[in-house]
Amino acid sequence: MDSARILQLGVLSRILVWTILIALSIIMVLPFLWMISTSFKPATEVIAWPPNMIPIHATLENYAKLRTAAPFARFFFNSLLMSTVSTIASSSRRPWPAMCSASTSSRCATCFSRSS
Repeated sequence: MDSARILQLGVLSRILVWTILIALSIIMVLPFLWMISTSFKPATEVIAWPPNMIPIHATLENYAKLRTAAPFARFFFNSLLMSTVSTIASSSRRPWPAMCSASTSSRCATCFSRSS
């Protein structure tokens, strides 16, 4: 093979790899965009068929209800604390991180078992 042919194969393989990566990233981002879009929809649009990606009647009512429906700030703080402790514990090379990781995992398991 000559060098021009090898160069052409390299360019084609890069194009193929980038095409696959872009397609997969779009697939990964779509549920997050759907979640954000749905948060601005009233209840009637959430269950409407066929579904719309962009809300017809955008509203902030869901965010106003969030403050009164549950202690969201406390839930957010708990999640932040658990993820921080787990990250620090898993990145350390000392023997105590295993205990921290087990502790946070058991607390999460307790929350899941009580919520169902």
